[in-house]
Amino acid sequence: MLRSISATTVTVIAVIMLFLTTSPQGLEVNQSTDYEHSLDFLHAHQFWNELPIGMGNETIINQTGLLKIEAYSFFAENGSVNISIYDGDDLIFSLENSNKTMYREVFVTEGMAVQTLAEGSHSAFKTPIGDFYVVRFSLIY
Repeated sequence: MLRSISATTVTVIAVIMLFLTTSPQGLEVNQSTDYEHSLDFLHAHQFWNELPIGMGNETIINQTGLLKIEAYSFFAENGSVNISIYDGDDLIFSLENSNKTMYREVFVTEGMAVQTLAEGSHSAFKTPIGDFYVVRFSLIY
């Protein structure tokens, strides 16, 4: 005696078979970008002096692309770090960071200068940690 199989049952079986035979790569969404390379660099300093002192770093960008900026800092009193991007004498981007974690993205072209300028100090009576900043740059080009 044969039973009749409903169309719904056949559809469910077909969908299950499709999922079982499809490779995981076939289900992935492929997102492509025009960027193929990345270059990472840091500007960082920890202050161990009792009197305030300044520190500066500069990097000249040698590619055109997207610059990702991650900034971390700790300043016990009045210190801060300023991140600036210049195209010649023109200021393109500026960000001041003090006791925050910040993330930004900026499009840059070849020849632009990335600068960090900071002022900080350290007093062992106030905190065991000296002022510091870490700015991580990732250029995607």
